Amino acid sequence: MDNCFISLCMIVKNEEEFLPECLRCVQGIVDEIIIVDTGSTDASIEIGKNFGGKVISHKWDNNFAKARNISLENATGDWILILDADEFLDSIDRDDFHKYIKESNADILSLELVNYYGDKRDESRTYTMAQSRLFKNHLGLKFENSIHETINLNDVNTDVYKTKHFPIKIHHLGYLTSVTEKKKKNERNMNLLHAEIKNEKHSPWMEYHLASEYYRQKNFDRAFIYCNESIKRFLIAGLMPPSLIYNLKYSILITTESFKEVLKGIDKAILLYPDYVDLYFYKAVALYHEGMVNECILTLEHCLSLGENNLAYLTMSGTGSYQALFYQALCFKRKGNHEMYEKLLLKALEIYPNYKEATDELMGLN
Repeated sequence: MDNCFISLCMIVKNEEEFLPECLRCVQGIVDEIIIVDTGSTDASIEIGKNFGGKVISHKWDNNFAKARNISLENATGDWILILDADEFLDSIDRDDFHKYIKESNADILSLELVNYYGDKRDESRTYTMAQSRLFKNHLGLKFENSIHETINLNDVNTDVYKTKHFPIKIHHLGYLTSVTEKKKKNERNMNLLHAEIKNEKHSPWMEYHLASEYYRQKNFDRAFIYCNESIKRFLIAGLMPPSLIYNLKYSILITTESFKEVLKGIDKAILLYPDYVDLYFYKAVALYHEGMVNECILTLEHCLSLGENNLAYLTMSGTGSYQALFYQALCFKRKGNHEMYEKLLLKALEIYPNYKEATDELMGLN
């Protein structure tokens, strides 16, 4: 069969730690590597060239979209694959990769992005969501926003261009605690975001991203303010606020133990996104802490029925499996049903054997 010609497009700065793994995973899959380097002082440029990449030096001007668009402008492939240096693809055979692209009859393909969080790479400590990362060249797609840049999919006529999901994962290590601290991502992002919101025509997404940064800093009051501001600005623009914002809003309230506040408003968010498991999970946690045990058990049953494979949403691992089972166990403990309590803890540990909270509970039984 004829293969597609695929260009990998990426931007890089001081990524010698991760870049080899990223480029190694696409060897044999892509035909061209375009790297826009924004001022590396380590071995990143040399690594890129050693893998056969075309490295383009670009003076950093605080604009991620501009750098990414330079990579797109230099791509000569039929298809473009977007990766960051701290990402890598699942292992896949070239023929299978290209066969799927051909048989999809699609113009834009989304892949499952697996974001790891915490202190180390752990398959059960992730947030997952589909992202459009593979698309035909010359569709007029480009990146916008100087930070947390996104592809201008809203400008593409979806009646003309067909989108489909490609069942392969991109693993992202960039938000592991050690990586964010080493790169000082939070400081960089905050400066760029505060500059961006000075523009009167800025996207409501910028307030959401500011809220996320404040959340990572554990400045929950500021995070909540910007979260609500983002929701308000989406509504003023006549747009439904994206599910991500409600996820963050109720995550903030859970983290600050504002359980009554969760229960006051979360049903309205669920009406907007009735199949979003994380929202039901936050509701269940609030119900548990407010002593509404039977309601909590029923809500967690719904979490388990939904599961956590809906890639339309950013989903935390466990909300439709081991975390839901753990909270059910706690509910049955309160009800005095120790048989169900132990059974559910063991079931959670079957799914996630390193689940410390469940292990600690079981140790307390002995």
